[in-house]
Amino acid sequence: MKPEKTYKKLFTYATVAEPRKDVGIRVVTRIQKARIIQIRVRAGVYSFFVLGTLTGLAPAGQNLWNSATESGFLQFASLGWSDGASVLGSWKTFAFTLAESAPILETSAVLGLILVGAYSLKRSTYYFSKMSVGTETSFATA
Repeated sequence: MKPEKTYKKLFTYATVAEPRKDVGIRVVTRIQKARIIQIRVRAGVYSFFVLGTLTGLAPAGQNLWNSATESGFLQFASLGWSDGASVLGSWKTFAFTLAESAPILETSAVLGLILVGAYSLKRSTYYFSKMSVGTETSFATA
């Protein structure tokens, strides 16, 4: 007996299993509920990051201010703004002194916090807008 005849004979007696009529609706509603939960969790996490960066900006900004005043950076910068003629006379010395006294690490920390906070604010507003509109849109851009 040829194998293709065996397969035809096998499938003629097999019954086709049909799902219940409400299975498709139940699957779609479960997917929508999962997306709503996912949106709420992401909105909460990004909101937590926004609050964390706002909380961290106060001590980081204070540390930046203290470092700038202790190193003399603010005095050199104010000299550059107030007496431009003397700065132009010895601009190389002034530029090196200003660069040496700049609080690089503290500035990097503050800018990093600002970037993380801005990105978290962007994403949290995105997910909060998805919560208010609904879940009709896909997560392709998320």
